[in-house]
Amino acid sequence: MGYHKSMKNILVNIFIILPFLCINLTVALANEKDTGSHMSIGALTTLLQNDTSQGLAKVKKDLETSPVIQRREILTWLMQDSYQRKNTEFNVQITKIFIEEYLRKEPETLLLTYEWILELSYKIPKKKVSREFEPLLKQVNFINEDIILMGVYDVSGFKKVLDELYVIQLNKEKKVQKENKGAVKPALNTSEWTIFLLQARYGNQNAIKRILWHMEKDYDDIVRVTRKFKDLKLMGNDDVKNYLLTYLYSEKRLPQIKSNVKGSLYASYAAQVLSVLDEKFPIKKERFNEEDIVRIRQWYTQNKE
Repeated sequence: MGYHKSMKNILVNIFIILPFLCINLTVALANEKDTGSHMSIGALTTLLQNDTSQGLAKVKKDLETSPVIQRREILTWLMQDSYQRKNTEFNVQITKIFIEEYLRKEPETLLLTYEWILELSYKIPKKKVSREFEPLLKQVNFINEDIILMGVYDVSGFKKVLDELYVIQLNKEKKVQKENKGAVKPALNTSEWTIFLLQARYGNQNAIKRILWHMEKDYDDIVRVTRKFKDLKLMGNDDVKNYLLTYLYSEKRLPQIKSNVKGSLYASYAAQVLSVLDEKFPIKKERFNEEDIVRIRQWYTQNKE
């Protein structure tokens, strides 16, 4: 009697558990199938080397269905491949892929793709990808990165949006100055700085003057030289070049990090920006030592316009 009761209990438990086992097995097989549809980085590399078009098509497909950690890995690998290839058309194609990822607005890949899209803007014909940004124009609110990318890639319809943002900012300043009886212009927050920076890029003389004024008034030397100089790449006009040339010829240095090593010349940071802005820049590299600075100064002295 006890034996039959035990068998009955076992069978009941089996019937209770069996559906859950089937469900878990189905999910596991589905996950295995999904994982199997994605290529490893090694396999993608081989495919891309053998057939670039087919390889990029597979990359795009994998990015559509991969979790964010895998997407970061694929995107990083793509950018590394770009550094090795140094191929304009390949860079155009991966820029489109990065833009598609950027438009997802996921925190894990947003700033990553933003930095690369901005970097690639100096390496490709921007008009080939500017239309990819058009979905951004349909947004109600813009983050600073949106404004910079649309301005750098000269997206059709963006200038109107930028002008509206600029007018709002000017009206806000007038109100503040009126309330404070003409007080000195306050420092610009990140959003305000971005609006003036992009207006300067489009040749707005007031915005150019304001950016260079705030560069000198609102930041100490270390922040100005090591961080804010980089923003001037986005302006790219003669006023900026002349401003940076004053620092190129300066002998000022950053504070020493080690007692036996001199601080970096301000000039080396100015040179980094000038190397991007000036197509005829004499040295093609990212960082400049003191011997480079001597040579660069000589070149500018000999090629004064």
